Amino acid sequence: VICHACPQHPRLLPARKRDAYVTALHQGELHPLVGWFERLRLDSEEIDGLIDSLLAGGVALVPTLATLEAYIFGTADESEAILPGWPAVPVSAREVTWERVLRFLRHLNRAGVVLLAGTDAPRISVPAGASLWRELRLLQHAGLSPQGALSAATGASAVCLALDDRGVVAEGRRADLVILSRDPLAARVTQDDIEAVVVGGRYVSLRAPKGVG
Repeated sequence: VICHACPQHPRLLPARKRDAYVTALHQGELHPLVGWFERLRLDSEEIDGLIDSLLAGGVALVPTLATLEAYIFGTADESEAILPGWPAVPVSAREVTWERVLRFLRHLNRAGVVLLAGTDAPRISVPAGASLWRELRLLQHAGLSPQGALSAATGASAVCLALDDRGVVAEGRRADLVILSRDPLAARVTQDDIEAVVVGGRYVSLRAPKGVG
């Protein structure tokens, strides 16, 4: 089972803060995302219960950080296009809210919750392809190791989707590969580092021959 997007719900807030949050939200007195993370307590029984439920149900979380980052730091028009109906995050609250998002995900990761790579692309400021590379970097900011982030887009995702014909390089698995010019565990790689792809066992170079171009 996979849970889409970073969890945000009034029931995950401490009981003493919940009603006031909902009231202020309905009265338009606070930003839903900013206000929620302001009131979040990682050591609360509500978050403990969330973690227990995710672990017991074998539920993985796809936080779509690339989309959330673009929304938080985008212009008013960009934010509205990315998450229609949600107001732009005030400039003064952007950095602290983003850090609270990452701190929340680090807490879930340390507790053993599986984080997977996904971006909701294509959206404004969240292009298909390039945003996945950004997502892998952001997952490392959220506590995953370079190996863990890479697995979040490959092996771990295949396991969670019960796709036993892919996810690792091994005999008998699908021969769909991306070949990079640098070690993704040692360097910050992007789509510009793709040398070639292998699709169904067929090698396709993405580099122009010498003397061409």
